[in-house]
Amino acid sequence: MFLSKLTHWLYACMGIISLGIFYLWPTYLDGNLKPVYHLFLILIFLLIIYDIFKKKHKLNFYCKYLVIFILLIISNVLFYRNYITESKFVLIIFFLPYFIAYYTFLPHKDKLHIFYFFNKLFIIIIVPSITIWLLLAINWNLPYTIILPAQEGKLVSGMIYKCYFHLSILLMHFSETTHITRLCGIFDEPGVVGTVCGLLLAANGFSFTKRENIIIFTAGILSFSTAFYIILMLLIFFKILKNTKASIIFLIPFLVLSYVIFVNLPITFAPLKRVQNAIVIENGGIRGNNRESEEAKSELNRIFKNNKFELLWGFGYESIKNTPQIYGSWSYRLFIYERGLCAVFIYSLQLFIAIWYANKNLRFNYDQRVLIFIFMLSLYQRPDALCSIAYSIILVGGIANCKDKMCNTLYRKEL
Repeated sequence: MFLSKLTHWLYACMGIISLGIFYLWPTYLDGNLKPVYHLFLILIFLLIIYDIFKKKHKLNFYCKYLVIFILLIISNVLFYRNYITESKFVLIIFFLPYFIAYYTFLPHKDKLHIFYFFNKLFIIIIVPSITIWLLLAINWNLPYTIILPAQEGKLVSGMIYKCYFHLSILLMHFSETTHITRLCGIFDEPGVVGTVCGLLLAANGFSFTKRENIIIFTAGILSFSTAFYIILMLLIFFKILKNTKASIIFLIPFLVLSYVIFVNLPITFAPLKRVQNAIVIENGGIRGNNRESEEAKSELNRIFKNNKFELLWGFGYESIKNTPQIYGSWSYRLFIYERGLCAVFIYSLQLFIAIWYANKNLRFNYDQRVLIFIFMLSLYQRPDALCSIAYSIILVGGIANCKDKMCNTLYRKEL
């Protein structure tokens, strides 16, 4: 029992790590925490092996596990084919499919276990960040150190991170003098915080009867992430639709009116002003859509038309650097460009199977349908969520969480 719970705790930790925490960047402490991370991977690798064989699954379980594992490995080998000789990529090629395949076939209760632990860990790491942000907001002068970005694009554009007490970072341009910017937590950008907070609120049924959801909501608000505010509007819309007898015919005009009022408010606070400008509708889309330009979109469509093999199998990791016209773009089209349609199919199949095992069928209740809908929308701006441990925990664990709230509440008390 103890080892099983420890395995689930560590798996939840790995979900947090997979979101890109700054502790593992080469620019933080000269990358000296990497060996600790490698030991962590070895430990959880061994614990998962023990957990699988301890439960004495039937032969068909191991066969299904191996099929998904092999398919994911094939997808990763093709993605990293230009870096196959580098040790760090060999680890990714093997370990990511291994961990994802493990989560896929976990029973309902184990998925809940990991989801609850992920929820708790996210709260633990985001509370200090909220506290630091609020102290800076009232003009407290807090000591900080400068950390350079791990991503070349951010470095070239002059972005830096202010690190406070090794607990929180804030992303800003080196020329900025303001203390207040968007909440990053321990992640590389505010958009990660916003997207995760929005999905966690959906996975928890958008209920504020629990304190942790209030903390998640606060973190999402302070991230000033366009994704979070869009998800929030959708959650409010679906909540009203579920809990009142109001017709959708009356709800849509109400939401449109609320939107018009918000985009025309005289806002002076820079982070919120950014959200206001980002959601303005113009030229058939929203102004804040920074995932791809029209030039990138047309170039990707041209490439797909002329390269049928690569459309299926992708051009590979970092192949975007060879095509300047699409560099800086990151939408679902770019995901297909790098990984190919076959990878999209394989990871979608894995998620489908994981959802099946979490729910036992495909008859979803209202909260589950809302979560799936919002997750599918978020794939536009974060397509890598399709092959992410963290987002898999949120989606699949969230579906298990929404399945039977009474049973899940009792189970939560047992943990």
